[in-house]
Amino acid sequence: MANIVRYIVAGILVIITLGSLLTSWGTTQANKQVEEANTASQAANAMVGEFVSKYKELFTEANMQGFPGNREQLKPIALEGKEKLTKAAEQFRLAATKLEEAAGQPVSKTLSEYWGLKVKAYRKLAESKDKFVQVVDLFMDESVTTLDILDGKLQTLITEATKLNTESDAFDTEAKKIQDANPKEFE
Repeated sequence: MANIVRYIVAGILVIITLGSLLTSWGTTQANKQVEEANTASQAANAMVGEFVSKYKELFTEANMQGFPGNREQLKPIALEGKEKLTKAAEQFRLAATKLEEAAGQPVSKTLSEYWGLKVKAYRKLAESKDKFVQVVDLFMDESVTTLDILDGKLQTLITEATKLNTESDAFDTEAKKIQDANPKEFE
């Protein structure tokens, strides 16, 4: 009987040890993926920052008043802005994918929920940048033949992009609440 108890105790200890190792491995993997997500997010934000200067250059009053007669002159600026936004959207999608992978690891429910909200936030940011790509594309679209047509389409796309940014902010706010309520989980 004493041998059976020893085997049972030993078996329980092995299960506990394996569980601890699995959780530790999962946390290590998750941390690596979170680091990759943070790097992608930082790259995306840098691209957005670079786009802002192109946006300001593109949307001057003189450029708007000269449109569509200055379309050829604006194309290089628009193309460069589009490239920055496209790369930013790709990086936000990469950040979302990495956090989704992290949330799938054997980690606490709190971290998984937090990362799930950040995934949603990054996806909304990517969609927003896609909308701004469409904004920039309008300057190169030959079917946009007047400033009135341009303005109408711009307003719609900018409203949609702004809505996506607001939705992203809401997910970030919910994630922040989880983080604030569980500071030890995020040390």
